[in-house]
Amino acid sequence: MNINDILNALNGRKGQFVSATWTTKVTTKAEHKALNVTKTTTATVRTGITYDNMGAVQDKRENGELPAENAGLPEWQKWVVFPYHLRHTTKGTDYVRLYTTENVPTVTYRIDGREATKADVLALMTPSGAKAATERKALDCFQVTAENVERIG
Repeated sequence: MNINDILNALNGRKGQFVSATWTTKVTTKAEHKALNVTKTTTATVRTGITYDNMGAVQDKRENGELPAENAGLPEWQKWVVFPYHLRHTTKGTDYVRLYTTENVPTVTYRIDGREATKADVLALMTPSGAKAATERKALDCFQVTAENVERIG
């Protein structure tokens, strides 16, 4: 999808729960670069909310897990359509901002189009990539590259 398709699908859906599916390319070791390794995630997410208004974020600010005040976006990001659409200021890449829910996402891995296990994919990844994939910390919000989104709404 492109960012306009996403914005149209999310129009007027502030704070609502939506289903989203996106696929990302998995970075592999040099000897496996010829393989097309992907990860497809389907999740129930929230959209159209303000990060600082989230109860979880307010709790983290109160208990010191997060700074007392929001430091803002990194310098390479800017809002285009708040609170849905961010853009990388130098690359021009469009992102949709999504917020996590308690629902567990469904993840499917593929190697050259054939379904694979997470273990199969981890074996193809660089050590640092595999470590990052297995040690992911819980996030309150995240961005997905618009062109990676397959379905949202």
